[in-house]
Amino acid sequence: MSRFSRGLRLSRQSWALLRAHGGLMGFPVLGAILGLVVVAPPAVAGAYLLDEGDTVPGVALLVVAAYLVSFISAFVSVGLVAAAAAALRGEPAGLGQGLRVPASRLGAISGWALVTAVLSILLRVLESRSELANIAAALVGGAWSVISLLAIPAIALEGLGPIAAIRRSASLFKEHWVGQITGMAAIGGAVFLFVMLPAILLIVIGALIVFDEGGAGIAGEILIGLGLVLFAVGAVFGAALRQVFAVVLYRFTTSGHAPQGFSDEDLRSAVRTRGSVTSA
Repeated sequence: MSRFSRGLRLSRQSWALLRAHGGLMGFPVLGAILGLVVVAPPAVAGAYLLDEGDTVPGVALLVVAAYLVSFISAFVSVGLVAAAAAALRGEPAGLGQGLRVPASRLGAISGWALVTAVLSILLRVLESRSELANIAAALVGGAWSVISLLAIPAIALEGLGPIAAIRRSASLFKEHWVGQITGMAAIGGAVFLFVMLPAILLIVIGALIVFDEGGAGIAGEILIGLGLVLFAVGAVFGAALRQVFAVVLYRFTTSGHAPQGFSDEDLRSAVRTRGSVTSA
């Protein structure tokens, strides 16, 4: 069986856990709502001030917005990881139960948000320099997204600080890199194929109808609206699925045992170990 096929099976098993515990979907939804309510005001104000030529206050507000994005994302992700870990143990997994964990990890989450916000800003600056710098930024960003995948579980499940979590994630990545990449690729591919691609097609078809009818195509507007909703649902679903997979991978790489509902054979086949499996 190919590595991607194993990753696809693991993504289906992650989806089964997510479907059995619908409350887990509340975390990315909460994150999206908080993003609109908390991040939008400083982001819009900062963009407006920059457009008006007020560079210093505009940039300051955009930096604040970038940090808030990172903080909200980390806070919600830690809660989702904690709830998913509870679900894997056969315990109740819901929004209220999960949010108690990030509430007790505010220091680590604040530090993690600072690290990710600074890196995000630096990558955006790098992208604007040159074509070569743009490629370098893409490579660094891709490497960071892979290596940092297990950092959130380290914060949520072990109570590590941001630097210790990065080291822990990097160490596990070096030992088990194949399963991490193939699982992420399978999840991303499945979400794109079954959700994002149909959403994009609906938006494109709707736009063509509206354009063909001179901007008065009601059917086209409906299709565009449905496509946007489906795209948003796919983004929320994909985020939740990736975090569930991260919890499963973290549990397996730190204990050597597959969580309930997941195939030990699939995990052992998908994860290449460069040494003995570490204990939690």
